[in-house]
Amino acid sequence: TTTKTEWTETSAAIQLNSNDYPSEVKAVFEAQLSIVNGEAWARLKNKTTGAIMQVTEIYNNSNTATWKSSPAFKLHNGTNTYVVELKSTSSEQTNLSGARLKLSL
Repeated sequence: TTTKTEWTETSAAIQLNSNDYPSEVKAVFEAQLSIVNGEAWARLKNKTTGAIMQVTEIYNNSNTATWKSSPAFKLHNGTNTYVVELKSTSSEQTNLSGARLKLSL
């Protein structure tokens, strides 16, 4: 959880090596978010390179924990650690109940 209005790293992270998957594999970031007032935002950051993955930015503006999905994207080349970042637009508590990456061809 966070009440910060700037992007804040969480402990939710995964390390993936793009070479372990076919070159055409696509990833979708999903997060289960809730907030009482305002918008709860989540996204991925490549912690290895520091790259912000803006295509993965998703939000929910409900107090009901709801799964939200990003558009599909390609994994970055090589071995990288992807970390979930959160922010609140209203300084209300943003809750991350779950996060996952779905890989598909």
